[in-house]
Amino acid sequence: MLTEAERKKAVQLLLTAEKDRKPVVQLSTTWPQITIVDAYAIQREVIAAKVAGGAKIIGHKIGLTSKAMQQSSQIDEPDDGHLLDYMVLHDGAKVAHDRFCVPRVELEFAFVLGDRKSTRLNSSHVALSRMPSSA
Repeated sequence: MLTEAERKKAVQLLLTAEKDRKPVVQLSTTWPQITIVDAYAIQREVIAAKVAGGAKIIGHKIGLTSKAMQQSSQIDEPDDGHLLDYMVLHDGAKVAHDRFCVPRVELEFAFVLGDRKSTRLNSSHVALSRMPSSA
């Protein structure tokens, strides 16, 4: 487990890396004692700093869903995170290569849930969700 000072240092490293578009050493290399609890606490602080800077949370995501990506990140389960407004790329958008320090593509699942007030599941939704994938 990391100390509060180590967590704060990790937050600053990640914020600076994004701002300067320069990669940092994987946090688990710098701090081998880091835990999943530390990682999500660091994530919350990074997101809080971005929101304080004007970013808006527009959704959540599940990442590292493939075994290959999990192995490359040295974890054994998917992770979850936040989607911020500046991360959106609309259909047909040109992606500026210089926005990224090590550009690569990873497929991640996204679900549009709609307005919580108007989203209602009925028996047909439940039935469809229980159908085998080959149906």
